[in-house]
Amino acid sequence: MGKSQSIRTAIIGAGPRGTSVLERLLAHAAAHAAAHPIPAALHIDVIDPYPAGPGHVWQPGQSRLYLMNTQSFYPTVIPEDPRLAPPVAGTTFDRWRARQQRDPVPSLTPDERSELAALGSRDFPSRALYGRYLRCTLEELTGHLPDGVTVSFHDTTAVSVRPSGDGAVGTRTPVDGTPGEATPGTGTFDVGLAGGGSLTVDSVVLALGHIPSRLNPEQRELQASAGQLGLSYFPPAVPADVDWAAIPAGEPVLVRGMGLNFFDAMGQLTEGRGGKFIDAGTRLEYQPSGQEPLIVAASRRGTPYRAKAALAGYYPASVTLRFLTGAALERFAAAGIRPGFDHDLWPLLHRDTLWAYYSTLVRSQPAAVPDASAFLSALDEALRPHAHSAANWQAAVESVLAVHVGPRHRLDLPGLASPLAGRSFGSRAELDAVVVES
Repeated sequence: MGKSQSIRTAIIGAGPRGTSVLERLLAHAAAHAAAHPIPAALHIDVIDPYPAGPGHVWQPGQSRLYLMNTQSFYPTVIPEDPRLAPPVAGTTFDRWRARQQRDPVPSLTPDERSELAALGSRDFPSRALYGRYLRCTLEELTGHLPDGVTVSFHDTTAVSVRPSGDGAVGTRTPVDGTPGEATPGTGTFDVGLAGGGSLTVDSVVLALGHIPSRLNPEQRELQASAGQLGLSYFPPAVPADVDWAAIPAGEPVLVRGMGLNFFDAMGQLTEGRGGKFIDAGTRLEYQPSGQEPLIVAASRRGTPYRAKAALAGYYPASVTLRFLTGAALERFAAAGIRPGFDHDLWPLLHRDTLWAYYSTLVRSQPAAVPDASAFLSALDEALRPHAHSAANWQAAVESVLAVHVGPRHRLDLPGLASPLAGRSFGSRAELDAVVVES
């Protein structure tokens, strides 16, 4: 009779990534147990001061004004790829959403039930609701542990990871490795915990997610200047950690940056103060509560990014990558090249972007290109990567566009990235109008 092997691993971080790692370890443990008469003993230590599943960022109790930047059909911690080890429990967020609408778990709050009742597959869920999904998924996973697997949760912070005192330097077990096949003779690790104590483990997975960072010199200068002037300075932070009530009504507040977190700030300082956005047909009109501050928004780009398209899938069904393909990545690997984005991947993705745009233009606006067949044939030839030189193929594309497509219908990627670059405006109202249209 063979001897069972015992493995102990630590996952530092219990948010979505840590939960995903836990799920894969359980899936592989189950697959290993099914294929071997003597199961490997696996103990998993999950370390995080915040509740496991949602972790720090996705707490179910946070404001429902904080939305995800992906629609319901996309996010998941449970893979569906049939080539991977089958999950022991759980499902995608969208299927969980539909299941809760039919048969909600008793632990759902009234706010969660209300959001779920109106949430469709193509809607954007709140981060709070996704946190509830993560928590439910974790509970399902721990309720279906494979034979020989145990899990311990440590509600504390890991402060250090060091090779154990035997002097041997171990190697991390791959996240997708099969339990029971760790390399013999490797060392172990001591994971130091806040408040004292440590865990000795065979492998460590760092799933740290969003971690606090020190203020850079510019931010420290802003913080110090604000203090000298009697102003408040709010450094970069997880939005749910910010005390938005500390910003007084009616006073100007400067928001640096107009990315995703800008909309978190705007939501808290408008709807979060009792204001309402009213559907006025082709636009939204804001009905203030009188408790808002005066928001002054600024960024290097000068305008927010465009809204995401309303799609039934994460990618339009009509778009097929022709250049940034699996075969292209295999060619890099065969040549021993670790591709960089700017030099290797962007030229291919740029080609795919141009082909997707102009083939869609021909289909959706036939009058924009008089000889569509000749245009697409010439464009296809110009886009072919005859040489790895961005200048050569882009010049060829420009020549094709000059013949077939008028300026009004051409795709201006630099213009989309920086719509205000090189422009000047006669008044604040003129600038605001351009920002709204951009």
